[in-house]
Amino acid sequence: MKPKSITSDVKNVSLMDLNQRLRCYFTLELFTLGGGRQSLSSFDIHTREYPSKIANITDVVKALKKRFPSCEVLTNSQGNVIHLVERVLAARPDYALTRHVSIDYTGFLGSGRDEAHATYGLVPALQKQIPTLTIKTEGSLQNLFNDFATRVSIKATNETARDILTKAVPLSGYSAVLWRAESIESRGVLQTVHQFYGPR
Repeated sequence: MKPKSITSDVKNVSLMDLNQRLRCYFTLELFTLGGGRQSLSSFDIHTREYPSKIANITDVVKALKKRFPSCEVLTNSQGNVIHLVERVLAARPDYALTRHVSIDYTGFLGSGRDEAHATYGLVPALQKQIPTLTIKTEGSLQNLFNDFATRVSIKATNETARDILTKAVPLSGYSAVLWRAESIESRGVLQTVHQFYGPR
């Protein structure tokens, strides 16, 4: 009798599968090279698959580190959100998402005027303290990743922009990828464009 192949039973799973099974979430921090080229694309991250034997978030982190060696893989303080950050960004002292700020914000999570609180979105509120952090204002994906619906209230003291953007998201019913940030250096200034993915 022919021995059973070990690999024949291996089934790969997506980030969405891992999200549903382990209740973990993801954020993406990408760097755009000159001429619009990206060293790592959002599409590439979404389409990759991972071994089904992954049993916990620690395993997810290990798998991501192996699959994307050009990235740092960090987790939030609760351990349920995994940040995939290109190393070139993590090493920059001028990177917007590692800036520490304090904020008291109530209004829309994504951009959009909230008449009740006279606010325009969490990122525009952070931009007052971090001028190099902006929302996407052009391109075909502008509306696809702008959460007009979710209202939030968040207070933070001396926390990184990354942590504030993550803590503000109500995880229940939200996309497996909470948000993405794409950075580009122009004339010596590192600019970061941020977009929330929105509810499922």
